[in-house]
Amino acid sequence: MPIQKICDRARFALLPQARLTGATEGADMSGLRTKAGLLSVLLVVALGTGPAHAEAPTSSDPLGASAVATDSLVESEATIAVDEPLSYVEADSPEEAQQIFEQLDSGIPPASMGGAASMGAAARVDFAPCELYPTRVYRRTSSGRQAIGFKPYTVCDVPVASIRHNSELRYKQLVWWRTKITRSGGNSDEARYTQRNIEYYCVGTKSTTWRGTTQGAITWRGKTYYTRVYTAPKTENCKA
Repeated sequence: MPIQKICDRARFALLPQARLTGATEGADMSGLRTKAGLLSVLLVVALGTGPAHAEAPTSSDPLGASAVATDSLVESEATIAVDEPLSYVEADSPEEAQQIFEQLDSGIPPASMGGAASMGAAARVDFAPCELYPTRVYRRTSSGRQAIGFKPYTVCDVPVASIRHNSELRYKQLVWWRTKITRSGGNSDEARYTQRNIEYYCVGTKSTTWRGTTQGAITWRGKTYYTRVYTAPKTENCKA
C-alpha cells in the first residue's frame, strides 16, 4: 500500500507511546549524541569536507546545514517514500519521524504496537498540511546539460512559518551508495518551496547511477514537522 494512503488513514489514529518512547530514548542517548556530534564537527574541520553552497543554519532552523562529507558511504537506504510524496509528521527529531513512518508502513494496527494497556498513554500522530515531493535526477539545461541535479519541492495548503530542505545527490559504487554533494535551502511565511540549488557538474561521461534524497522540516503553529523522500535511481553518462 502506498505510504501516502497509509498516512491519510492514520492521520487521526492513535500511535501508542510513539512520542513517549522517542522522548525516553532521546534522554538516554543525549550524551552519546553530543559526543558523536562533536566528533563529526572535528572531522569536518580537519578534512575540510563541509557542505558547499549550504545556507548558514539559524537558531530557528530545525535541520541546520548538512555535514555529510563528499563521497561518504551511505549507511542506510530508502525503504519508503521512493519517487512519491510524503506528508510531514510532528516529531522531536528527523529520526523519530522516520520511526513513525516505518511503523505506519509496517501495517501493524496501533493497538498491537503497545497493547491495550498502553492505550491511555498513547500519542496521536499529527500531520501538517504539507507534502514533500521528490523529482528524478535529470540533466540541467541551465548548465548546458553538463550538470545533473533534481528539484524537490514542498507544497502546503496554507502558509507556514518556515520550510527547510537538506538534500543529498548520491551515486552508486558497486553495491553501495555514496553521497556526492549536499545542499540546503528554504523560505519563511510561504505555502510552497522549490529547491533549485542541487547541481553537480560531471567530470566525465562514464555511465553512473544516481539518486537524490531530501529531508524536510516545517514549522507550523509553533510545532516542528519532519519528513524524507527519495528519488528513484537514474542512470546518466555522468562520472562522479
